[in-house]
Amino acid sequence: MAFVMAKTYFQMGNYKRANELNEVGYAIKDSLDRIQSAEKIREIEGKYQTAQRDKKIRLLKAQNELAQQQKKNQQNFLLAGIGVTSLGLLFFFILYRNRQKTNQKLLEIDRLKNNFFTNISHEFRTPLTLISSPIQETLADPIYRKKGAVILKWPKEIRADYYRWSTNCWSFQKSIAVTVKYNWKKAKPRI
Repeated sequence: MAFVMAKTYFQMGNYKRANELNEVGYAIKDSLDRIQSAEKIREIEGKYQTAQRDKKIRLLKAQNELAQQQKKNQQNFLLAGIGVTSLGLLFFFILYRNRQKTNQKLLEIDRLKNNFFTNISHEFRTPLTLISSPIQETLADPIYRKKGAVILKWPKEIRADYYRWSTNCWSFQKSIAVTVKYNWKKAKPRI
C-alpha cells in the first residue's frame, strides 16, 4: 500500500513524500520478509527438531530391540548350556550304572569261581583224608611196614601232591588276586 501511495506522490511531483513512503514501504516489506523468514526458520527448525526426535526414537527403539535380542540370545545360550550339561550328566549316569552292573556281574562270577574251587578242594581233601588215615595206620603197624612199605609209599607221594594242589585251591579261594600256579609234573605218580 505504501508503494502505491509513493507512486501517486511521485506522479504528483512530491518526490520527497514519495521517497519517504517508499522507504516506509521498504521497511514494512523488510519487516514482513523478516517475519516470514523467522516463521520459515521456526518451521524448518521445528521440522529439524521433529526429525531429530524421530531419529532418537528410532535409535532408542533399535537399541531396545538389540538389548531384547541379546537377552533372548543369552537365554538361548543358557538353555543350550543346561541341555548339554543335562545330556552329559545323563551319559555319565548311564555309564556309571553300566559299570555298576558290570562290577556286580564280575563279583558274581568271582563268587561262583570261589565256590567252585572251594567245592573242588573239599571234594579232593575228603577222599584223600579217608584214604590216608587207613594207610597211616597200616604203615604204623610193624607187620605191614616191611612188606607194604614200597607199595604204600607211592600213594603217600600222590597224597602229598594232591594235598598241595588242594591247599593251593584253598588259598586261591581265600585271595582272589593270587593266581594259582600248580606244577602238574609234581602231581604225576612216582613209581
